[in-house]
Amino acid sequence: ALRLQVYCKQAKDAGRAGHWELSLELLRALVERPCGLENDILPQNVALSACERSGRWAEARQLLLRTARCGPRLSLVTYNTFISALARGHKWQDALHMLVKTRAASVVPDVVSYNAASHACREKSYEVSSQLWVWSLHVLRSMTVQTIGLEPSIVSYNSASNACSRASQWLLCLSLLADMRSRGVDPDDQSRAIAIGALGSFDCLLQLLLEGANSPTRRCAGGLEVW
Repeated sequence: ALRLQVYCKQAKDAGRAGHWELSLELLRALVERPCGLENDILPQNVALSACERSGRWAEARQLLLRTARCGPRLSLVTYNTFISALARGHKWQDALHMLVKTRAASVVPDVVSYNAASHACREKSYEVSSQLWVWSLHVLRSMTVQTIGLEPSIVSYNSASNACSRASQWLLCLSLLADMRSRGVDPDDQSRAIAIGALGSFDCLLQLLLEGANSPTRRCAGGLEVW
């Protein structure tokens, strides 16, 4: 137990400092010496978290596969950490797949699982984000179905709203804000910032439509375009 505590502290410190390689080396040194920890998933989770913090999704995948093959049973924390690593690596398809795989492995996903998967659907590139908001909303709605019955958190709503905002789906941003309030989830500064941006963009859109309706082209008789 003492050895495990020492490892966890050293590995966590290494992960927080961005030294994910050291965390993996410490794990390797720990498992190479049988000490009754063969069925404890905690060391793997600590190393996995170090990879996640540094955005090393490929190394996290290798560790997950190796642990699943010859290590202790994967826990909910294991899956959640790996989904977060995939989100940091912009591997949204893999993150959504892992969310499904978690339940298939008889591990019940929690709010953290869904939030991590939804976070993967936020992309800076408009070409990508214009498609991903649908998946982010799907993840949010999936939480509330009767068979799952989870209550979305402020993180859940902000993640979906952010995805919609990046895709210029302003009406959906406002709809999510209303849904949030109806479920008793208090908006935070991020929620309000997204809503303000949505209102501003929506006002601009209305102004453009009004300008178009009052333009000389629209007012001309006989359908002739006059500029």
